[in-house]
Amino acid sequence: MSQAEFTLPNTKLEFYNWRPVYYTRLMNKEILIIAGSKSDLPKLAEMKKLFKQFGIGYTVEIISSHRNLGKLIKFLDKAKNKYHVIIGVATSVANLPAIIAGYVKNAPIVVIGVGISKKNLGGIDSLLSVNSIPKGIPILNSGIDEAGLINAGLTAIKILSLIDVGLQKRRKSNFK
Repeated sequence: MSQAEFTLPNTKLEFYNWRPVYYTRLMNKEILIIAGSKSDLPKLAEMKKLFKQFGIGYTVEIISSHRNLGKLIKFLDKAKNKYHVIIGVATSVANLPAIIAGYVKNAPIVVIGVGISKKNLGGIDSLLSVNSIPKGIPILNSGIDEAGLINAGLTAIKILSLIDVGLQKRRKSNFK
């Protein structure tokens, strides 16, 4: 069989650390950020800067799992084939990431949950909400507030670098 028979769209063969690696060009929007409310948007600024720094496309949607579950489900149905990573961001009882993770559990998408704290409980409610997931629902928890958002961004970049050699090289050169 010739090499042409193994060609995939948007893919080329490259060698990295002496191993053959198929370099896949990621589509324009690799990361989906779903926030539970508009009040969460200003907190996303540093994470969005991080994605821009690495040239990673992202989409931000505001969908409350409490107020509009039907809209969330319809949106996730469309998103299953578009994104590699979904970051769910929610305040207080932060079950938005868990609902997302449960719904896309059979899709090849990584879900990262970030809780945003309210002043009265210091974030413990958000942290426990994202961590209290039943067995069989794969989700990552990157923490709460700004640190959790930056960790979610860095984790998403690391995940995407597994399938994008160019991003892997940029990531390594930026974090020496």
